Amino acid sequence: MGSDHFSDMILADLIQEGYEGKELLGKFREKQTALRGAVQHLITESGDAARQYKKDSQTEELFTDVMGD
Repeated sequence: MGSDHFSDMILADLIQEGYEGKELLGKFREKQTALRGAVQHLITESGDAARQYKKDSQTEELFTDVMGD
């Protein structure tokens, strides 16, 4: 799923909500900006979680088949 897919979804939702013309364009830009912010936040959070990850026996037990030796 690329950003074009999300753009299509955003646009479809806004059209369904009844936005048209300049108002549609403005709302579309707002939603795209919010989406970028949300994605950046998720990237930051996942990076933080990865840095804080500590290997433990439960994780090893759950993911033995994909972790290798």
